[in-house]
Amino acid sequence: DLTKTNPLHLAVRFGHAGASELLLKGKANPNSSDEQGHVAINDAVAKDRFDLVTKLLEHGALVNVRNMAGLEAISFSRTPQMQSIIMKHDVNF
Repeated sequence: DLTKTNPLHLAVRFGHAGASELLLKGKANPNSSDEQGHVAINDAVAKDRFDLVTKLLEHGALVNVRNMAGLEAISFSRTPQMQSIIMKHDVNF
């Protein structure tokens, strides 16, 4: 696909927790990026999906991957609770 969007990105973007979990159990790379450098955790954080963020982190998602605009997962956070989760997993904090 021209946007490099993979099935895990789509499952997370559309909030499909079950599909996301199956893909992660099937060894989908949680740190693969699309053409803009977005990783799946960015979408989960932006949508305040604590369940998806937790699952992605359990499978090795990195929160300090920068997209093409230089933004990390914490940049997409809208709540103090989500920021706290991200900061606990950010190697730069």
